[in-house]
Amino acid sequence: MIIKLFIFLLLLSTNVLASSFHNVRHIFPLENYSQDVDHWINEKNMALETALMEPEMVARHFQVFKARMFGELSPWDENRVKIAFHHKDPSQQIFQIERDLVDYIIQQQLSCKKGDLTNSHCGFGENHRLYTKKWYAEVKSNMDLNELNYLHYDSDARGILIDNAAIRTLPTNDVLLYGDHIPGEGYPFDNLQNSAAWSGTPVYIFHQSLDKNWLLIMTPSVMGWVESSKVAKASPQFIAGWRTMANKGLMALAKNNVMLTNRFDAPLFRGFIGSVFPIVSEAKSAIKIWVPVSNEQGYAVRTQASLNIYEAIVMPFKPTPKHFAQLIKEQIARPYGWGGLYFYHDCSQELKALMAAFGIWLPRHSADQVEAANFYDLSNKSFHEKINFLTNESTPFLSIVYIGSHVFLSLGPVGEEKHIMTYQNIWGLSPLDRSYREIIGQSVLLPLLKYYPENDKLISLANKSRFEVRLLDREWSSVEEEKIIPIADNSML
Repeated sequence: MIIKLFIFLLLLSTNVLASSFHNVRHIFPLENYSQDVDHWINEKNMALETALMEPEMVARHFQVFKARMFGELSPWDENRVKIAFHHKDPSQQIFQIERDLVDYIIQQQLSCKKGDLTNSHCGFGENHRLYTKKWYAEVKSNMDLNELNYLHYDSDARGILIDNAAIRTLPTNDVLLYGDHIPGEGYPFDNLQNSAAWSGTPVYIFHQSLDKNWLLIMTPSVMGWVESSKVAKASPQFIAGWRTMANKGLMALAKNNVMLTNRFDAPLFRGFIGSVFPIVSEAKSAIKIWVPVSNEQGYAVRTQASLNIYEAIVMPFKPTPKHFAQLIKEQIARPYGWGGLYFYHDCSQELKALMAAFGIWLPRHSADQVEAANFYDLSNKSFHEKINFLTNESTPFLSIVYIGSHVFLSLGPVGEEKHIMTYQNIWGLSPLDRSYREIIGQSVLLPLLKYYPENDKLISLANKSRFEVRLLDREWSSVEEEKIIPIADNSML
């Protein structure tokens, strides 16, 4: 009898958890909205070959892009790096950011009761168990925080990624998940995943963990911990050569999961849209690019990699609807990747990767992609006023909309009903009380409707409390006027 009662209670608790999971996660019926790129981006809806931006503006954006990646606004520039060392706000200096971050996570987690996964601030690992005090102590000890007190600029601390890398909030690959019963939490939202960064990305190395497995780095977009094996040091000679080659010409990858090989056909790493490399040569049948590899001393040297002509494009790609469609076709339906998890994209990394081929630099954080430049604040406007602005006052494919913790791209009015079509990578839609999610979970073409007929309780993306629009084709964009974004939350530079 006791055994039967135990089994009954176990099944009951399992059903409650399953029911809770089901109640907060539904699947949005995406099949009702065509994901055929040609269905929306075609001659009937727009002039496919028309340039969407003046050549002068393209050149200005490309100037900033190169400055951010390799030049005077990059991690290879002494003055840029010193901002992180000597920020006017002490709380934004490297040492204080790292100490505050790890202490906050530890205090938050150690306040949780053993076995309590219901608290929205209680994180756990893959095994659904809370981490122990020992685990936190080991992670903090490995950070070797006291050494951050003695940081100073060192030109020999410059480096470059020789493989794609996950940038972590703490020096560990262990995940920190919150409960699946919490809307918008659970897998795949690993709260220690900061971003992804591609091979060929310049970095500055602040610090090494005690076990030497991790490096605390700055990339052109983010700061965090990466595995040491992903980085090679960059000598002054290497940096000078790489900059010279980059200024002669850059190539952007136009396909995902492209295996780059050296001249002996040995595999180097996988390439993704958003990756850029200096050009060696371009022929009718093949393209050669420079990629970084590490020598035995851990310093970067360059080697040649070959691609077919369909796998890469010369930057800056002419910003036309046809060319945007070409890249969107490669990205459409790729799974949502929180913080670049598994080298998939979240909302901001989706747009950052897409715009790279056109030589347009975007910050990594969604708010900064709009608010780091001039933007139009339509938050207090009506739905129809917002739609009217996107229809008549903005340029398709070059209008980024920020709605608070999320960004998407407006493709302009399409179809017989002239709905605003958006391109975005989104986890899901929610009702006003945010009590559940209708999961989309991928990069998607989605019309900007006042409500969705499948569930009229879902909040329209046009009816969020914030609605800010950045027009990439109309702002002055130069190195001199480019805003340097201070370190704010261990993720943005």
